[in-house]
Amino acid sequence: MSTNLKFIFSIIAIFILGITALLWLYIGSLKDLNIELKNIESNRHEMFLKADELRQGSDDLTKFARMFVVTGDQRYKDNYHNVLAIRNGQANRPKNYEQIYWDLTEPSRSLSHPPESKKSLQESMEQLPFSDDEYKKLALSVKHSNFLAHFEEQAFKAMDGVFIDENGQYTIQGVRNQQLAIELLYSEKYLQVKHSIMLPIDEFMMMLNQRTKRSINKVNEEIDQLFTNIFISLSVASISFVGYLILMLKTLHRHYQEFKTLSRHDPLTKIRNRRSFFELSQQILAIAKRTKQPLSLIMIDIDNFKHINDTYGHIIGDEILIHLVHSINGLIRESDIFAHFGGEEFIILLPETDLSGSVELCEKIRTYIENTIFSDDKVSVPFTISLGTSQLQDEKLLRELIQKADAALYQSKSNGRNLTT
Repeated sequence: MSTNLKFIFSIIAIFILGITALLWLYIGSLKDLNIELKNIESNRHEMFLKADELRQGSDDLTKFARMFVVTGDQRYKDNYHNVLAIRNGQANRPKNYEQIYWDLTEPSRSLSHPPESKKSLQESMEQLPFSDDEYKKLALSVKHSNFLAHFEEQAFKAMDGVFIDENGQYTIQGVRNQQLAIELLYSEKYLQVKHSIMLPIDEFMMMLNQRTKRSINKVNEEIDQLFTNIFISLSVASISFVGYLILMLKTLHRHYQEFKTLSRHDPLTKIRNRRSFFELSQQILAIAKRTKQPLSLIMIDIDNFKHINDTYGHIIGDEILIHLVHSINGLIRESDIFAHFGGEEFIILLPETDLSGSVELCEKIRTYIENTIFSDDKVSVPFTISLGTSQLQDEKLLRELIQKADAALYQSKSNGRNLTT
């Protein structure tokens, strides 16, 4: 073999090795970005649980304080102090405390949630990657919660016949005043302080969702840029490497589809997310307006979903969302665009369907859900949905059609829920 031929084969070998190394480097970067996306969502979930524990803890304290002053039952006062002790790390934290706990009675409560190590809510929060502003919101909520405890302490003292003097000290001994204790815990000022606890938590959750969305968008931009770099790199390959490049492209395409699925589909229910719904539905709306074909839209909301989450826990709530999606998928056409709009809300776009057809489908879905009870190995949960629908008329934008359906949904909920409007 001549020296030139050996040199050519050497160059080809180096080229193949270089392209192979570059492509696997890209694949490694894609895997890292995938892990980053999962970590973003996992951190969001953990931080949300801690905020929700703060909210639930405040509600538990209010509940037990009020039940004590109304009934005089010492158990409720003990439960009140146990909630505080667990939150402050003075008592052992029960296993899976963020699930259903205080609504269970003994011995089921202790058997299902045996005590673990002492760890305050503050310590747990400090281990999570809150932003400074997010942490300040939760710290403000804790501060107001501590202030609310003064009302509850004053009510407890009134139940013992001890009252505040002009210096704010509990020095006045008198007759037990249950009525004063009740008035303190149901007063307008108490409710205002309760509002000041919940408002920062609500603001925190909005901030967390916005930050998570920005982080996911940033990673998706990096993914798009990475694929741009990939295709630029592959463009330098000659025709002699086509077979080799096709094999590598198939590998990359599989990863690409996984990332696209992750960014365009709801990770819990596996149906389209809001972003994907808008991208596709805008095109369908334009076609409907051009061809004069009817087009309808349905908004769906699970009735009293917060109560379901508070009663059965977020895990059961998630399973109910999945159950609802599975049920609706069995009732709609392949041409219908079904998506998770946010929270417990879902949306369906119905091409070539007028209002009467949409109402008929709404009632079919509503009736099916009403007559179906979600159940697993532990619980059975009946639930209902409210629906609102509208037909495209003179609307130019998709959001205008959505606003009409959303107004109809609001009317269904205002009229008693489990209705179609």
